[in-house]
Amino acid sequence: MSEYQFCDVFGLDQELLDMVPTPVIALLLLFPITSKNAEGSFLEQFYEATKEATPEERAKFLEEPPEGVPDIQANHEAAARQGSTEAPAAEADVDLHFVTMVCFKSTLLELDGRKSDPVFHGPSTPSTLLLDAARVVKEAFVANSGSDRFNLIALARVPGE
Repeated sequence: MSEYQFCDVFGLDQELLDMVPTPVIALLLLFPITSKNAEGSFLEQFYEATKEATPEERAKFLEEPPEGVPDIQANHEAAARQGSTEAPAAEADVDLHFVTMVCFKSTLLELDGRKSDPVFHGPSTPSTLLLDAARVVKEAFVANSGSDRFNLIALARVPGE
């Protein structure tokens, strides 16, 4: 068994970051997920209905969705029954991109395949990488997009290893 694993980062609030095993050695960011890709979906409805809500109100929405909104379990099961998603055509306008945040020589670096050099985001350490990267995601990606739709995956040490 590997001593590292990928794990979802469910959000940028401190209590959600606390759920991620540490230390984190890399953070993968998929950004942006545009509304044209998710229009009318459960996630779109959830976002629109809860964008001003507290974490407790968001949890309540998931536990007891309003009338006309499928619950998350039913939505997941329906998506799973549909099978694999087909890759978009090569000429399709896809607005998704991965970047990776790592700590190298006490510096937080953003690695982006579209750029010739890493983007420097200031000092960091292996123990603060997750918090430092979360700050950058909030300031450089979420704040500039007008959207908070993104996916984060951490590469972290397996707890107890």
